[in-house]
Order: sequence, then C-alpha cells, then structure tokens
Amino acid sequence: MSTIASTRLTPTPPTAVEYSFDIHDICFACKRPMRIQSTAVALMAVSLLGLSCCGPPDNKKSAASQEMANCQEELNGIKDLSALRKARDKQEQESGKPFEGLQLALTINSMVTSSIDDGNADDLCYTQDTRENFAKLLKALTDNGMPPTVAFVAGDSFDPVLETQWLKSGNLLGNFTFDRRKSKKGDARDLVDNVAKADQMLAPLWKAFPTARKYLRYPHPKAISNSQDKALISFYLKQNGYVEVGSTIESPDRLFSQMYCGVLAKGNTGCANLIKANFFSLLLHVTSKARAEARDAAGREIKHVFTIHATQLTCDTLSEMLPWLKGLGARFISLDEALSDPFYAGSGGNKTSSASPAHDE
Repeated sequence: MSTIASTRLTPTPPTAVEYSFDIHDICFACKRPMRIQSTAVALMAVSLLGLSCCGPPDNKKSAASQEMANCQEELNGIKDLSALRKARDKQEQESGKPFEGLQLALTINSMVTSSIDDGNADDLCYTQDTRENFAKLLKALTDNGMPPTVAFVAGDSFDPVLETQWLKSGNLLGNFTFDRRKSKKGDARDLVDNVAKADQMLAPLWKAFPTARKYLRYPHPKAISNSQDKALISFYLKQNGYVEVGSTIESPDRLFSQMYCGVLAKGNTGCANLIKANFFSLLLHVTSKARAEARDAAGREIKHVFTIHATQLTCDTLSEMLPWLKGLGARFISLDEALSDPFYAGSGGNKTSSASPAHDE
C-alpha cells in the first residue's frame, strides 16, 4: 500500500491559487480518498497526514508514518522552505492567475547524457543520466508546444548523439564552458580558454544546425567582477559571435534533487510526492518574488529568462510544470524574444536575480 497514491497539481480556479491533491490510502484506517485545497493548507495537511491518522496504526502503518515523518523532517531542513512557510505572499493569496502577463523564455542547465557515471558514489542522482530522461524532457516540450529551448551543455559531459537529437527536434544549444570550474579571481584568460575549449566541441553541431547567434552562460557569474576581466571576456565573445545569457528566474529543483533521488532509490513514493508538492510551492514563491524584483528594478514588466536544471526531479515533473505555469497565466517565448527586452541592454543578457535560490552551478 502506498503512502500517497497520487498527487496532482492543477491550474488555478478563478478565485484563488490552489494546489489540489487527491490522496488515497494515506488515512489507512479510514479507507477513503481525501481532497485538500489551498496552497498553505494543502502543504501543511500533506505534511501532517504522514504523521497522524484517523485510526490506530499497526506496525506496517506505523512504519509508513515514520517514513513520512522522516521525510518531513528532512524537508524542514531546507531553509528556503522554512522561510516560505513563515512568509505570506499577497500575490499568491489574492490572485487567481498570479502569473498573468508573465513572459518566460525557458532554458536548461546541464543536459542529461546517455551514459550513467557509476563512479560517483556520493551523488545520489548519478542514475539520472539516461536516454529515458532525455526523452521525457523532449516529450514535455513537444506536448506543450514550447518555443525552441536552449540547453546549456558543458564540454566535459558533451554527448554528441543526444545533442544532435536535441537540435533535430528544433531546440538549441548553448555553451556552458568546458568543465564549469570557477576561474581564479583575476584570471579571465582561464575562463576564455574554458569557453573556447567547449566552443570547439560545439562547432561541428553549430555548423550542421546554423543559428543566428551563439549563447554562453557562465556557471559562476559572480566570479566575474572587475572591469578588466569583463572587457577581455566581452572582446572574445564579440569576436566569436556569442551573447551572454543570465537568468532572472531560476527553478529551485536542485534544492530537492539529492533528497528526491534518495527516496526514489528506496521506493518511497509517498515522500517523493511530498517533495514534488513542496517543490511546486517553492517554485511559485520564487517566481513571484523574482518577478516583483525585476518589476521594481525596471519600473515595468520585463521578459524573463527562466532556468531549470536537468535533474531527475525536473525530468519527472516538467510535463506537469509547463501546463501548470500556463494555467497560472504565464506565456512562454523564445530566448531571442526575451533578450530583445531593453532590460538586458548593456549586460549582454547576463542578468541574474537574487530571488533565485542558487546561482552558481
């Protein structure tokens, strides 16, 4: 018997932003489905249902409840979630479509590959590099009629077969440097060499699938600080036809990534579904906050660059995330359309919001 048989996040009704959960068998003694609505109430209820129920548990039920208690305890350790529970976002509470008018250009960091690296035993997500996960991402984009999506790939995890398939599907590739290492302060030449090395690997694909411009994203944007470094890097990028691409909204998927992979490996679907629910809640909050910050900075609505990471959690939820965001009022646009916004002028497109839970890779 599963702790949570199904968790469904649906587009919002006209009057309020709601998460709608159909929870079966979680109240073991009751033997009846339960439906819980509203953002705060739903998350709290799902969290507590694993800890208590409406009938006396037997040993198996008690073990399942303990699993959920452990799951909730680990989630409580994510500080961004703790801050979210204390906050009350007026936009989330007052608007049925909080993302009405929000324009998002979807980008992906660190695409999955077709081969598992089982040498990294410390990484609970080492099994996420599979063709199956690649297919999940492609299907989610196709099924939702998405504009061309730019995936930023690093040279040291370059997979020419999957990258070719990605381009054939109508999507695009960007340079994420060769090995994503953080260059030493004041050593811009080291960063340029790292970009150039990845450029050499991408060049044959860009020749086979020509694009009007090439995209670069720094894995560690904060490392580029002084004007001399920026000038040297900008010269290289201009000479080689690159445009820098930052991110104004970043998915918090990596905060949950290791925990999610760990519970999947144990077959704990109840905890996996609880992680998904908390992930969607935090994504709602992060997106609202980043949008507000950008609006304050620009004095108007801007076109956003939205970044997700090719984690197992993303691969498993993208097919839900895209229609969910659309249901909340968001509209997806191409990266070039987003970068045409004057907000990015003078920055080479390399804007990054402080509302995102993490910036560096």
